Amino acid sequence: MYLSPYEVKAAEENTHQKLEGIEELADSFLHVGQEQPTVLARVNGEYRIIDGHRRNEANKLNLERGHKEYEKVLFRSKDMSEAMYELSLLAGNGYT
Repeated sequence: MYLSPYEVKAAEENTHQKLEGIEELADSFLHVGQEQPTVLARVNGEYRIIDGHRRNEANKLNLERGHKEYEKVLFRSKDMSEAMYELSLLAGNGYT
């Protein structure tokens, strides 16, 4: 699905609070594209990031830089309960 990077919510529970290297990642997207979409959970109608916080921030940066093609970007999404979302975050952060 295609959404604005501003339509999705970052996970407060994300253990990777340091979003370093966003400029370089954004530059990479401009040169070679985004190879892997950000993964979302739709919980109670709200889109929340499970995996790809840095990718989403890089997309926002490119949009702020004036690259209109980043107004809508590709995301993967599936419906989840609150409990499954939290479990998905824990599992993803545990492997990173």
